[in-house]
Amino acid sequence: MAFDWRQFLTTHNIEYVSSGKSTTKDNVNIRCPLCGPADEGHHMGISLKGRGWHCWRNPSHAGKSRVRLIQLLLGCDADAARSLAQLEARDMPDTRDMISRVRERLGAPALIQRRLMLRPEFKRLIPGSVFGRPFWQYLRERGYRDAQVKWIVDTYGLMFARDGNFAQRVIIPIYNRRGELLTWVGRSIRRKEQLRYKALSMRSGALCQPQEALLGLPYLWKCEDPQVLVVTEGFFDALRVTVFGRAFGVYGTCLFGLNISGEQIGQLNALDERFARKVLLVDPDAKLKALQIAHAGAGLEIVNMPSGFEDPAVLPPEVMTTVAFRLRG
Repeated sequence: MAFDWRQFLTTHNIEYVSSGKSTTKDNVNIRCPLCGPADEGHHMGISLKGRGWHCWRNPSHAGKSRVRLIQLLLGCDADAARSLAQLEARDMPDTRDMISRVRERLGAPALIQRRLMLRPEFKRLIPGSVFGRPFWQYLRERGYRDAQVKWIVDTYGLMFARDGNFAQRVIIPIYNRRGELLTWVGRSIRRKEQLRYKALSMRSGALCQPQEALLGLPYLWKCEDPQVLVVTEGFFDALRVTVFGRAFGVYGTCLFGLNISGEQIGQLNALDERFARKVLLVDPDAKLKALQIAHAGAGLEIVNMPSGFEDPAVLPPEVMTTVAFRLRG
C-alpha cells in the first residue's frame, strides 16, 4: 500500500494542491522545502504512487526517499522520519544524501546567501527573569549550577520561547564557523511532550538541517587549549562534555542524531587544525551506528561510555571530569 501523502501533509499542516498547471496526474504539489521562501508557488511535486519527489524550479531538488523528504519538511531526525514514513529500520536512506551531492556540485558558499534571523518571540535567558524562570530551572535540573547555566547560555546563545511555533522550548541556535545563523532547534521543557526536539524547517527559512551542521562551531574555533574534541549524538551530551571537560582542553560537539553527513565530516576534518584528537562518545546500545560513523572519514576513534551509564548527558560531574582527564592523557 502506497504511503498516504495527503493524510501526512494534512496532519502536519503542510499546504498542498492537487490540481493546477504544475500538478500532474497522481501527484500533489507543495512549496519546495529546499527552495525555501524563494518558492512562492507549489513547485515540488510528490508522487502518490511512490515514485519520488521533484521540484519544477530546480531539478536538482529531487529524490525517491520519503524519509529524506519528511526530514526536510519537519526538521526531524532520521529515526523520527523513518517512524513517520512507516518504514522498517533496514530501509536506510543513502548515506551520502542528495543535499550533499548538490552542494558539492554547486559549491557550499553559493547556497548560504540568505540571512536568517532569530524570531522576535525568542527571548534571551537572563538570571532572575520571571518569564524565563521555568527554562532556567529546566537547565538546572539537568545537573548544572546557576553559574554554569549562565556560562552555557552565554556561550551557546540559548534563548526561550513562551509562545509561537516553538512555545515552551529552550532555543538552541546553530551557527557556522563565521558565526552566521543557519537554523535552530527547540527543546521542549514539557515533561509529557512527545516531540521533544523540533527544528526550523527548510520551508520556514532554515539554511540547512541540524544534521548538516555541528554544535558550537564559533566557540570551538576560539576556545582555549583545544586538545580533544568529543563528538556526541545530542546537544545535552555535548554540553556535559564541555562544561566539565574544558578545564582539561576537552570540548564537545554533536551530530544532532546518530548519522553523520558529508557536511559534518568536512567540518570535523577542518577542526584538525585545532584538536590533536577527535573521539566519538555515544550510548552503549548504538555500537553499530558508532562503527558506521567512525568509519565515515572524519578520523574519529570510539571511546566507550563509563560502566553503568547509558547517556553522556547524565554522567555525574565527577565521572565526566574523570573521563575528560583520561581523554587528555
